[in-house]
Amino acid sequence: MNMHMLYQAGTLNRRRPYWHVDMKWVASLFCMLAIIVTLPVAALTLLSERSTATNIVTYSLVGLTSPEGIDSARGLEDLQTQVAQQGAKTLSVGGAKVTFTAQDVQTLTPRELRLKAFGGFANKFYDLGPYALAKETGATEDAAKKFQNEATSISVLTAKWHTNAKRILIWMVLADLFLLAIAVLFSYRFGRLATPGVILVTVGAPALPLLAWAHQHPQPMGTARANVAASTLDAAETFANYIAPLAVPSVARVYQVVFVAGSILLAAAFCSALTYHFLRRHRRIKNRQADRPGEDHHAGI
Repeated sequence: MNMHMLYQAGTLNRRRPYWHVDMKWVASLFCMLAIIVTLPVAALTLLSERSTATNIVTYSLVGLTSPEGIDSARGLEDLQTQVAQQGAKTLSVGGAKVTFTAQDVQTLTPRELRLKAFGGFANKFYDLGPYALAKETGATEDAAKKFQNEATSISVLTAKWHTNAKRILIWMVLADLFLLAIAVLFSYRFGRLATPGVILVTVGAPALPLLAWAHQHPQPMGTARANVAASTLDAAETFANYIAPLAVPSVARVYQVVFVAGSILLAAAFCSALTYHFLRRHRRIKNRQADRPGEDHHAGI
């Protein structure tokens, strides 16, 4: 009886204070909000990597200069004629020189020809940014500032922004890990795996619809230009729908990593709890058998 009372007293002493539970929920809520803010920055950091950023800029220019669609041969007749007559044609696109040969015209699709035409400009834009690029091409100070203002929406697709975004992201991730550590610290037993798992799965849930959408729209199609009579909102919607297949996979990748990490933690918590209860039950059976050796002996006779 005394041993039983001592066991109960020890169990009560091991119980968590109520404020531990409150701290866990408060830290979990703030951690979730912090990660929600962090993930768009992480997505923009991925979008501003050279390969992705230059691809988006190239496709944007191709779509905006192809009213009949990026796969249409219309608009390429002059280039094809000049190449056929001269054997090659060099164009200057935003200060970047691009040479088209007869082989290019014969083997490349209309989309590939357009992408080649604007690819050099996209790389210069990524390295220099809108203002420096305009100054390099001989633009005046006012013209360079005007171009910089007009290119504000895509200024995140430059090397300078990518470097700054990485620095900001590092601090945001450190803050997220600090809040996550507090939530884990005030969790109990397998909750130290389950709590961060629930947070990450909840925040990373948008990965599922994003991945489904990206699978259905693997690449840009048509044109980025709306009809002449369309409103500004219609023009923006047309452009967003056109360029989304290039941006959504990077965004989905960020949420996918978070969702998978959370799923692994939840699976680990479930397996650990299951193993613990199985071993505990097995230990109870062995202790029961050890306490009644005579009964087992007579039961076998």
